Amino acid sequence: MKYLLFGTAGHIDHGKTALIKALTGMDTDRLEEEKRRGITIDLGFAHMDIPEGRAGIIDVPGHEKFIKNMLAGAGALDLVLMVVAADEGVMPQTKEHLAILELLGTLRGLVVLTKCDLADEEMMELASGDVREAFAGTFLESAPVFPVSCKTGAGIPALREAICDLSRTIPEHNCKRPFRMAVDRVFTLDGFGTVATGTVMDGTVYEGEEVALYPGGKTARIRTLQSYGRQAQTVFAGQRAALNLARVKQDELSRGDFLAAPGTQKAVTLLCVKLTLLKESARTVKSGTRLHLHLGTACVLCRVSLAEPESLSAGETAYAQLRLETSVCAFTGDRFVVRFYSPLETIGGGIVLDARPKRQKRLDRAAVERLKWYDTGSLSDQVVYEASQAALTEILLLELFPHVEPDRLRQTVTSLLSDGKLLKSGELLFTPQSLRASAEKVLSVLADYHVAHPLAWGMPLPELAKQVQNGLIGALKTKGVIRCGKGWAAAPEFSPLETGTFQTAGKKIRNLYAKWGCMPQDVSSIPTLAGVPEQDAMQIIALLLEQGELEQLTPALLVSRAAYDQAKETAVRLIQSAGSVTLAQLRDEMGLSRKYAAALLEHMDDCGFTVKNGDFRTLL
Repeated sequence: MKYLLFGTAGHIDHGKTALIKALTGMDTDRLEEEKRRGITIDLGFAHMDIPEGRAGIIDVPGHEKFIKNMLAGAGALDLVLMVVAADEGVMPQTKEHLAILELLGTLRGLVVLTKCDLADEEMMELASGDVREAFAGTFLESAPVFPVSCKTGAGIPALREAICDLSRTIPEHNCKRPFRMAVDRVFTLDGFGTVATGTVMDGTVYEGEEVALYPGGKTARIRTLQSYGRQAQTVFAGQRAALNLARVKQDELSRGDFLAAPGTQKAVTLLCVKLTLLKESARTVKSGTRLHLHLGTACVLCRVSLAEPESLSAGETAYAQLRLETSVCAFTGDRFVVRFYSPLETIGGGIVLDARPKRQKRLDRAAVERLKWYDTGSLSDQVVYEASQAALTEILLLELFPHVEPDRLRQTVTSLLSDGKLLKSGELLFTPQSLRASAEKVLSVLADYHVAHPLAWGMPLPELAKQVQNGLIGALKTKGVIRCGKGWAAAPEFSPLETGTFQTAGKKIRNLYAKWGCMPQDVSSIPTLAGVPEQDAMQIIALLLEQGELEQLTPALLVSRAAYDQAKETAVRLIQSAGSVTLAQLRDEMGLSRKYAAALLEHMDDCGFTVKNGDFRTLL
């Protein structure tokens, strides 16, 4: 079934409540004061069947004192019935309601001329002309006008038929995103406990499911569900719903809060927005101006911080931050309205471009550039932009785009990868441009490192990862931009063996070990004897060991590869002659001290070249 949300709008006492009763048979004035005074004070609710499903109808108050309540109900309307009394024509609240609906992005509507039984032909013509003039340039400019009388019933069948016809063209709400419902009413029922009502904005929710109360985050279980006065097992996006909640007291929830799938919302006190002032506004907004923000069913105080202009005048638009005095929850794409702090009057509104921005004193050039992508770009453009700023993972993407259903986000990424606009390495996504920029940066960093550390094979990967993301290092390695070894990365052409430092100092150290043969000095003496700084000497020795030019017998004793090979050849010859060799025999044969002969034979044992059995050694 398709579930839609309709609503009324218009000046006080123009017959909005009577119109809903004529269409549905339901009286939406539920408060005693409303019935006594004959005006709508708070939101009222009704419903009607439509060809493909059911539509909820919200009756909003028309009095200027209750605009706050009107805003709480007008945020998600699929169709508005703009009510104008034929005997009075367009009035101030008619215009304010129309401006609010425009700011909230309402796209569809019908104009209903009520109280036609009180107007003669001339008054009807005047009222119709008044409507066309007042609604010119708005979404209601070409809307059909239906004259009706709720008292006699005249025109009601034709209006009902038009509503049903139009409902067929309205797309269904998004059930693929996580459940989200803005609370517009909270009360307690004896024997049941706390009940919260609202319009389901996204997703679905089931009886018995856990939901979270935002902005606080406390979780609650849904005991029972109702929609349009009937018990339900499930409610869907677009439906009016009443949730009977366990583990929640009435004072823990109020209008303006959200019920949502746990973990899907984030309470914030900062929003980045596109703000537009009404053309008719007499107010000027500057950075620091205090305003009333109406978002969903919430109303909170905020201060404006404009990005570029010093001030914003009637009809002008700017990117801005709204610094809130109370936490709210929002998604990118949510619409809002702002009213002047005092006196209270609607002055503008706009769209949330970033519902989870990084905190900063003022929007800088980079932040404004990002908001432009979110304002004018497609989802593909936005994903590419984010990937160009920093490599992304699927988890990061979901955090950046919580307002986009996951399947659509994955399809977008797949398409971008296919088109070559995104690249992937492991779990990371990035752009070709960001990879090139990272390559330039990494090669520059490595060049500096090689100059400072000419005897190191490369820069330690953890140190390089502080400069560029680890996943990008892997991509750069795969593309041959850098060369990686065990725990290090280097420029492709770099080798410490080819540096002047190694060539000069390495020659000195080789000569020393060639001179000493199998009776070397302690390694600690090398820096002094070779005239090489200690750190350089130790690194060169390590490189010579890696290259197999030296053999380490003990931590302190090293010999040249030629000397060690000579010792092995001598041991083989003695063993082949006598069947085994002793330490004394090797010592005497090579003219060594016991210390060096022992070091040579023990190292041969450790390497598996010889096997010791008592005082004798044989070949393995």
